[in-house]
Amino acid sequence: MTIFNNIENRANTYSIKWDMTEKYLGYKDLLPLWVADSDFKSPPSVLNAIEKRAKHGIFGYTSQETNTYYNAVKTWYEKTQNLSILEGDILFSPGVVPGINACIQCFTKPNDAIVIQTPVYFPFENGILNNNRKVYKNSLINENGYYTIDFTNLENLLKKAETKMMIFCSPHNPIGRVWTKNELEKISNLCLANKVLLISDEIHSDLVLFDNKHIPIWNINNDIKNNSIILNAPSKTFNIAGLQLSQALVHSPILRDKFSHQLHAVNGFNHPNCFAVVAAIAAYTYGYDWLNDFKAFIESQMNYLDLLLKEYLPKAIFIKPEATYLAWINLSQYYSDTSIDLLIKRDAKVAFNDGASFGQEGLHFQRINVSTSKQILEKAIVRTSKILNK
Repeated sequence: MTIFNNIENRANTYSIKWDMTEKYLGYKDLLPLWVADSDFKSPPSVLNAIEKRAKHGIFGYTSQETNTYYNAVKTWYEKTQNLSILEGDILFSPGVVPGINACIQCFTKPNDAIVIQTPVYFPFENGILNNNRKVYKNSLINENGYYTIDFTNLENLLKKAETKMMIFCSPHNPIGRVWTKNELEKISNLCLANKVLLISDEIHSDLVLFDNKHIPIWNINNDIKNNSIILNAPSKTFNIAGLQLSQALVHSPILRDKFSHQLHAVNGFNHPNCFAVVAAIAAYTYGYDWLNDFKAFIESQMNYLDLLLKEYLPKAIFIKPEATYLAWINLSQYYSDTSIDLLIKRDAKVAFNDGASFGQEGLHFQRINVSTSKQILEKAIVRTSKILNK
């Protein structure tokens, strides 16, 4: 894990996380642990592939529709998730969020309702509202930091005539849950029984920690395979989000044709970045050992964060996540009003993600990206503690 000892200097690289904190968050000189990308270089195989492609010197329109790309994706899923997919199941999308919006646009109509499980990644709700659909919230049950699903409420929401879709986060961002087979079976059966299309955002599925195991929704049963779309990408796994390539897995020919038409013909997303294809092929072909080292490092960071919180912010409630490099911290014992995020940014000069942005259920929480150096992580917690412990 020596490759994760020192972070790269990301200043002046047009990084949203490092160069745009004042523009987006309103304060200068913030220590950034907010945007969900990593402060470490991508795997050497990816860097070599991009460098080789750059030396070619011609950066024209590019297609991922090659046997090399499809085989790399298929082999990766088979090896890491025991998921068998067909070449025809794989569709290009420039990102999971554009894929979610395309699903909303082509499988629902204005004023239809879509179920999400809050607190959840905020582009879910934004995409629903921006496309003039209604949000139905199946709030997760917080049991002293560990979250479970309110299946009674979920069933009631899915039974409503206006409910046409559920956007599901697996593993869940920001709470870090890896859903069990039993939980996935219940969700699958409820969506099938009520004819609700399931959109499963599985972008964090490669970043499962502490011996937990991700189960793709397609591995639950064949029926849900034809009533769901999996959205995934190498971006979080290998730190290549800026290359803007993801895959939508769509098995049903009817769903596939509609989704492809919406994303490509209507929305105009036809071709990936010219570096994205070679990067994805290299990552999925040669990145397995690197990923194991990366996950071991993230586990060590979560353990270290746990120690830091116990020392400096002992009233914080933190359950180490089952997946992702994102920690979900309950700071309600320090402040009971809405000013806690302001205090952390303005006075502690630290940029976490405000928990309230993930839904009302996230009020008094902060989401912390631990994919940085131990020194930065410690500095952020110490700075925060000096303000909150006042």
